[in-house]
Amino acid sequence: MNKTKYKTIFLLLTLISTFAMTSAANEQSAATEVFMLINERLGHMEGVANHKMHAQSPIEDRAREKVVIDKAVLSAKELGFDTQSIAQFFKIQIQVAKAIQHRVSADLLIQPNAKTFPDLHNDIRPELIRLSGAINLALANYLDQHAFKEEQRPLFVGSLDNPYLSMQDKHALFNALLKIKLSQ
Repeated sequence: MNKTKYKTIFLLLTLISTFAMTSAANEQSAATEVFMLINERLGHMEGVANHKMHAQSPIEDRAREKVVIDKAVLSAKELGFDTQSIAQFFKIQIQVAKAIQHRVSADLLIQPNAKTFPDLHNDIRPELIRLSGAINLALANYLDQHAFKEEQRPLFVGSLDNPYLSMQDKHALFNALLKIKLSQ
């Protein structure tokens, strides 16, 4: 082969390698966006627990949970999700959110907190609704090009920084993420 052919082959391999690295970086960035939105949503659970504790409201509110899941599924359906897989994901998210609230409430019983939190109805709930929509949109954008993989579990687990989350909670959430798919 002459020098020109070697240069051409080298240039093509370099371009392919660069494209593959850029594609992997874009996938990582899109996955990280989903993970950070989930983390942000779960970060509001301390405020929810504080409100419920002071209002003497139960943590379990099946009617509200149904509203949240129904709205999330409706939004997800418009984005092209398989509704069963997204409903299951939001059910797991709600279970984990309730676990966080129980743990926060237990801490508040032992050590009352003077910390002030935003109002549940005027501040936290609208933000949770916004984040649910943002999670659905980020999931749709990600799943349009990629699928979540087991190799991403450490990144996901490391992205969730709520001190009231257990490893079991984190793994349950990631297992549900692995099952989310778009409609065929």
